[in-house]
Order: sequence, then structure tokens, then C-alpha cells
Amino acid sequence: MRPDVPRHLRHRPTWHGLAVPYINCWGDEVDDGRWRLLPDANLQRELAWWTAAWPEGQGRPTLGRQNLQRQREVVARTLCQVCAHQIGQRPRWFVIGADSTQNVANLEGAEGQRVALITEPWVCARCLPYVIAVCPGVRRMRDEGGALLRATEWQVVGTKSWHEAYGRQIVAWSWIKVAPVKGELIEFADFTKVLNG
Repeated sequence: MRPDVPRHLRHRPTWHGLAVPYINCWGDEVDDGRWRLLPDANLQRELAWWTAAWPEGQGRPTLGRQNLQRQREVVARTLCQVCAHQIGQRPRWFVIGADSTQNVANLEGAEGQRVALITEPWVCARCLPYVIAVCPGVRRMRDEGGALLRATEWQVVGTKSWHEAYGRQIVAWSWIKVAPVKGELIEFADFTKVLNG
């Protein structure tokens, strides 16, 4: 039986009774070449990236596909990819596929060791139980050997450039990902025990 939408997700658009994550694509979203400006507290300047023409919540969600503008936003602004609320806690939770699972299995390894770059941003601890229970993409990752990553240290990496626009200096991210530095992989079956323990 499908769980009810949690109270903290009731502000999200729904599709067939499921709360649609903030990061999700809607309709046939395409980059339209316009900048979207957001304040960036870390840089004390304007943060910008190409925005998508299709607004959130309009049309049909393309489940399992990220909106690139919102993906960049949640990483840069430390938001949960599902509820879009600020994440302040440590550790940070990630749902990762089988390819990344092998790459991050030895996060405590020697200095200079390669680490995985994760395009899936963090999920807050309040949203994670709901995501595990209802998200088709997460179920697919679980069935194909994915895992949960509880990261205690990470770095945000990406390509950014400075531009003069709108009469001020802005930074534009062409891509942005998360590189976990320290953490542990947790099997889906052990998640509840670990979260409550």
C-alpha cells in the first residue's frame, strides 16, 4: 500500500497521488537561453544558470529525469532535492546507483584517490523514507545494486564562469556535482535501523 504524502511535502505538486520532487522535470523542458538569477550567500553575488522554459508543476512530470536548473540550485543552495527545504544537518544522505556505489566504496582510502562525482543531490532525512517507499527511480537503483550513502564530508565541484550581466557581476554554473569525501554505504534494508539508531 502506498504511504500518504507526508505533511512536510504537501506543498509539492502531485502526480497520481505521489509528491513530485522539486528537482524533477516537467513536460518537455528545454533550455531557453535565459539567465535565472538567485542570490548566493557564499559568493555575495548573483548566482546564475540557464533556466528551463517549462515551469515546475505544468504538464506531466518526467519521473526519474532531473531539471538541470533545479539540480544546480539545490546543490548550490544546500536544498533537499525533494522538498526544496534547506538542509543544515550532517550527515547528508544520497541515493546512488550501482556505478557510483563501487566508486565510493572506499571513501576512507589513500589521499589523492579518485572519488565519484554524484549528480543526484542530497535528500533530507525527513524525505528519505518517503522516497525509498514510493520513488520508481530509487526502487530501480535498489534492484540494480544501488545503495544509500551517508556522507559526513563532501565538496561541491563544478564549472563556473564570471559574467557581466544586468549591470552587475554574476557567476554562471555550467555543471555542478557533489564529491563525497568521507562516509559510509548503507543497504536499503538497513536504512530505518541506521536512521533511528
